[in-house]
Amino acid sequence: MTIHLISTCSDPMLEGEFVRPISRIVADWTRNTGRTFETVIHHATNIPHGDFESGDKVIICGTAFQDDEYLKNIKSFQWLTDTTSMVLGICSGMQVLALAWEAELVLGLEIGMVKVDTLVDNALCQGSFSAYCLHRYGLKELDHFHVLARSQDSVQVIGHRTLPLFGVLFHPEVRQEGVITSFLEL
Repeated sequence: MTIHLISTCSDPMLEGEFVRPISRIVADWTRNTGRTFETVIHHATNIPHGDFESGDKVIICGTAFQDDEYLKNIKSFQWLTDTTSMVLGICSGMQVLALAWEAELVLGLEIGMVKVDTLVDNALCQGSFSAYCLHRYGLKELDHFHVLARSQDSVQVIGHRTLPLFGVLFHPEVRQEGVITSFLEL
């Protein structure tokens, strides 16, 4: 089985902040659990046509606040409507996941620590918690998703109604690593 990390960063230097921490969390999890997973990093402009093996897990990583180049390549994420793999989108990754399923992007600035309240029991998060946000877009028209958690200003966690597709708008690699390991446990 493989865990695919997809970078949405337009500048490879940004991957040190948004992809490598997730790679470290995945490596620590595999070492601590004794599970054998290969981890592969792809760039959003070079995704292998979404041809992931059944049972593979995909994490679409976030990017910097001013980096919205990923929105110019949104069609490269259409595979999200056909995949059988389990997917977690983080920040811009949640945005491309939802946009592939006909959601709408809206301005929604949140920077720093915010209080997030879980609305629906789910495997990624519980109760109220603080999360680090760094985004200028939120989402609406999430007809294909359940809203699992939100902050005062934004939907923060979503889960597809019928498929194993999840998104978090905050950055769990900063203060909520358990969200990533909970996803890996699914």
